[in-house]
Amino acid sequence: MHNAKININRLVSLMGDLHKARGKLRRLAVFTVDELLADEQKLDLIKYNLIIAVQAAIDICYHIVAKSESRAPQDYADCFVQLANLGIVDKKFARNLQEMARFRNVLVHMYGEVDDNRVCRILKDNLIDLDRFEELINDFVQGVQQNKAR
Repeated sequence: MHNAKININRLVSLMGDLHKARGKLRRLAVFTVDELLADEQKLDLIKYNLIIAVQAAIDICYHIVAKSESRAPQDYADCFVQLANLGIVDKKFARNLQEMARFRNVLVHMYGEVDDNRVCRILKDNLIDLDRFEELINDFVQGVQQNKAR
């Protein structure tokens, strides 16, 4: 990969979007599932911030893959496969990220009714994937910065 082509400022900006949305999701995760299901505004906030966080992860992925000279992803989910092929995430974790991308599509395009119970399960059980993604990308950015400093 040609790290010189990576736009660190772009990645940092996208990471800020991811971090901010993740923080809002964390504040919503303190409520019980019953409290969330009873509050349409909270559910809307969760859905919106999931879209923002996952879209930021997708945009980060696309930027890195585009600069890597690997094949172009077929879709959002496939971008995370490419990120695994580059060794930035492992293949098992890439599958989790693919599921996030697919769920983002459900939220954005409202394929049928979005299952609010599933939204709550994702909030309660899967935010750790966003945490891990942010950590891995921070490590990647630090590596790129160190290589550029040499």
